[in-house]
Amino acid sequence: ANVLQTFAEIAGRAAPMDRLFVVMIGHGTAGGGEVQFNLPGPDLTPSDLLEGLGAFPTQTLALVHTGSASGGFVQPLSGPNRILLAATRTERQLNATEFGEFFAEAVAGDGADLDKDGRVSLLEAFLFTRREVERRYEDENELLTETAVLDDNGDGVLSHDAGLAGPDGPLAATFQLGGISGTSGQLPDDPELARLYQERADIQRRIDEVRGLRDSMEEDAYLDALEPLLVELALKNREIRAAEGGGA
Repeated sequence: ANVLQTFAEIAGRAAPMDRLFVVMIGHGTAGGGEVQFNLPGPDLTPSDLLEGLGAFPTQTLALVHTGSASGGFVQPLSGPNRILLAATRTERQLNATEFGEFFAEAVAGDGADLDKDGRVSLLEAFLFTRREVERRYEDENELLTETAVLDDNGDGVLSHDAGLAGPDGPLAATFQLGGISGTSGQLPDDPELARLYQERADIQRRIDEVRGLRDSMEEDAYLDALEPLLVELALKNREIRAAEGGGA
């Protein structure tokens, strides 16, 4: 009940085009024919959460379930403008997970910034986390007991091999979790650097717009539109590094 009340309160403040980011950290179970997320008091079910998320019909929602049995929990939540990440492919993967540790690392650090644009998208965070989870099990010489998955095209099919080429991944690539290395939204005091940061933010906005149109574009047309912007972004980043005294 508290979770649903919180969603209702947030919905009352949310603008129609806002983005909602929900992270579930804890343990999931699958018994009695229903997947649950363990909470003090009554556990949370997918039906409960589906009711709560119904308060956000126009907003883009990103939901990350880092616990066990998470794939079975998030799959019923699939729909348009929803990005779902889960530590496990199904509710049958019940062991404690490593996903949460590495997802937090992806969000907090710069290791997940795969395209080096100064920001970490939800897709980049997923790819980083998936890689590090698999590496942890390999290093410990243990059998992999969790399979990270993502769904962002609303078809309810959870993909382990998500990426920009789709079918799952393009929407997650447009959902930015925040900036790093001076891109957190706080402009520097130096007027020249502030101008450069604002110009970079404009380039990043245009990149996001192109990425958001990927499903409606031919592959060659998409790359023709995206590649010049990525080059422009790289040049702007180099200009910023030089202005900050870091050289080219």
